[in-house]
Amino acid sequence: MKAESAVTGNCFGTIIGLSPNIIYYGRADDLPRRIILSAGPLTAEFETGDLRYIRLGDREIIRRIYAAVRDRNWRTISGQISDLTVNAGQDNFSINYCSTHEEGETRFVWHASIDGKPDGTISFRFTGEAQSAFLSNRIGCCVLHPINLAGQSCQITHASGDSNQTSFPLLLAPAQPLNGFENIRTIHHIAGPQTSIEISFFGDRFETEDQRNWIDASFKTYCRPLSLPYPFQVRAGDRIDQSVTIRLVNDQQPALVKSVPRKRRPAEATLRLHEDTVPMPRLGLGCSLEQIDERLSSLLMRLTPDHLRVDLRLAHTGWRDLFQSALQQAVLLRAALEIAVFLGDNSEEELAELREVTRVLEPRIVRWLIFHEQEKTTSSRWLKLARDYLKVLDPNIPIASGTNADFYQLNQFRLSTDQCDAICWSANPQVHAFDNASMVETLEAHRAPIESARAYFPEKPLIISPVTLRPRFNPVATGEETEDAAQLPSSVDPRQMSLFCAGWTIGSINEFSAAGVDSLTYFETTGWKGLIESASGPLLPDLFFSFPYAAFPVYHILAEVLRFSGGAVQLYANDDALSITGIALKKEQCQMILVANLTGENRRVALEQLPGPVAWAKVLDATTFAAATSNPEWFQALGTERVDCSYGKASIEIAPFGIYHLYFGL
Repeated sequence: MKAESAVTGNCFGTIIGLSPNIIYYGRADDLPRRIILSAGPLTAEFETGDLRYIRLGDREIIRRIYAAVRDRNWRTISGQISDLTVNAGQDNFSINYCSTHEEGETRFVWHASIDGKPDGTISFRFTGEAQSAFLSNRIGCCVLHPINLAGQSCQITHASGDSNQTSFPLLLAPAQPLNGFENIRTIHHIAGPQTSIEISFFGDRFETEDQRNWIDASFKTYCRPLSLPYPFQVRAGDRIDQSVTIRLVNDQQPALVKSVPRKRRPAEATLRLHEDTVPMPRLGLGCSLEQIDERLSSLLMRLTPDHLRVDLRLAHTGWRDLFQSALQQAVLLRAALEIAVFLGDNSEEELAELREVTRVLEPRIVRWLIFHEQEKTTSSRWLKLARDYLKVLDPNIPIASGTNADFYQLNQFRLSTDQCDAICWSANPQVHAFDNASMVETLEAHRAPIESARAYFPEKPLIISPVTLRPRFNPVATGEETEDAAQLPSSVDPRQMSLFCAGWTIGSINEFSAAGVDSLTYFETTGWKGLIESASGPLLPDLFFSFPYAAFPVYHILAEVLRFSGGAVQLYANDDALSITGIALKKEQCQMILVANLTGENRRVALEQLPGPVAWAKVLDATTFAAATSNPEWFQALGTERVDCSYGKASIEIAPFGIYHLYFGL
C-alpha cells in the first residue's frame, strides 16, 4: 500500500482532529514556557512556579527548587498559578506569584517570592495559609540536588548549631532520611573550581532522602521530618512561612565569586558509539485483561516478546480464568509466562491449588515471582513454601522475589536471598513529578538501582517487572483512596498513545540494559496501559485520544527492539541527555540505531563511530503518526531512505518528539 492511500483512507489525525500536541505527548495544552534567568554567575530556568537547572557555568548545582502540597496518601495536589510577575535583568531577577491548591477537602494558598542577586545569591520564600481543615503528610519547600553529587562530600550544619562532615551516598541509601542529613540548617559542598555552594533552610525542620530509590535523578531535601507523626491535621487559618537561600562562596576569597562562563547548548547533540556492548536483556510485556479478537491477534503476532507477565491473586476469585486467558495470549505470541503469585491468608491451600491448575494447563513458564498480599517485600517463610509447592512442577523454573513496588521498598526491607533465585522490583517515572522534563530526567537514574542491587544481592539475576508510565498502586497510602469515574484512572497516562511514550521507552530500555539488568517487562499488550488500543476503544475518549485497534508508537518501537532479542546493546556517549536519547542494537550482521527527540523543538544530532558508510533510515514522527497508528503493517513495511555515513559519521535532524530509525546490514 502506498503511503498516500494509507494516510488519506484512514488518517487518525485528520478524522478526529488530533492536535500536534496530542500526537507529541497526549494532551492538547502547550508545553509550559521556560524563562532563562541569571543571578550573577548563576543561571536558572523558571517553569510553572519552579526554579530548575541552577548552574554555575556548565555545572548543574541544583536540579530544582519548588513547593509541594501533599495529601494524607502522599499524592501531590497540583497548584494553579495566578498573579505571576517576572522581572529578569542581565544579572538579577525577581518573581512573584500565588499558587492555589484545591482538591477534595484540601484548600491551601501560598505566595512565592523568588529573588536572584548579582552576587549569585538566590532565595525562594514560601508564605501560605490553609483555607480549610484537612489531613496532609507534607507542605512546603523542597530542594532537589542533582544526581552528579553521588559520592561527593558535604558539610551539614544542624539547627542546633552542630555540624558534621558526610557525603551524598554512592549506592542507594535505604535510610530515610539519609544518615547525617537530619534537622538541617545548611548544606555546604563544592560547586566548582575554588567555589562552594551553601544552601540554607528556614521555617521548619528539613532533612534529605535518596530519590534514586524511585528512579528520580536527585537527592531531595524536604520539610516536616518523617520522625513526626503523619498524616497531621491542618486547620483552617494555619500559616506556613519557609525559605531556601543559595549562596556561592569563593573558598579563597569568601566575598568574591567570579563569573563562570557557560557554553550554550550546542546546535547539534552528539551520540558517539562505543565498542563496548552488553547482552540485551530478556524483554517481555504485561498481559492485558482485554479480549483478543482476530485483528488484535494479527497485530500482537508481529511482536516476539520473551514472556508475558500475569498477576494471579490466589485469595481472590477469578484467578484461574485469568491464568487460562494469559496462557492463550502467550501461545499467540509464542512467549513464556512470567507468573506473579500473590499469596493470601491460606497460602498452603492456595499454592496447592495453583500447582494442580498448572499441571492441567501445562504452560511454558520463564519464572515465578512470589509476593504476599500483606508484605512490602516477601519474607523467607513464603519463599520456602512456594519452593516446596512449585519446584516439583519443574525445578529449573526460577523463583524470583523482592517487591511488587519500587526499589525503595526492597531497599528498606531487604529480603533474605537464600530461598530465591532472582531479585525483582518494579519501576515508573512518576512517583514524585509528572511533567515531561521530570520524566526525561529519570532516564539518568535508571542505572543506580541496578548498580546498588548488584552490591546488595551479589550474583542474583535482576528482574524489573513491570515498567509502567504511572504507578499501578500506592504502596505508601495511609488512608482509603477513591477514583473519580469521570477522570482517567490514576494508573493511566494519556501519554501512553503518544510519541513521547515511545521515546521515553527507548531511553528506558537502553539505560536499564546498559546497567546489566537480566529481564525487563513493559506495559501491557492492549488497552490504554498497553501497546495497542482495545477493540472497543478507550472508555474516556475525551481524555485518552485513541480509537479501536490503534497501534501506539511504543508498539512500533518494541516490535523493532524485539527483533534483536538475543543480541547486544551497544553503549554510547550522549552530550545532551535531557533532550536526546537512543539505543543501538546488534545481532549477527545487522545493527539498528533508534534516536529519539524528547523535546518540542527540531533537534540536530551528530552520530559518530557508526558501523558502516551507508545506512537506511525511516522516521516515526507527527508526519507518519496517523498512518503508523491506523495502518501499522504499512509503517512496518515502509521503505527506507539512504543515509550517507562516510567516515562513520552522519548528521540528522529530528522533528519534535520524533524517532529516527537507522539500519545497517539489513
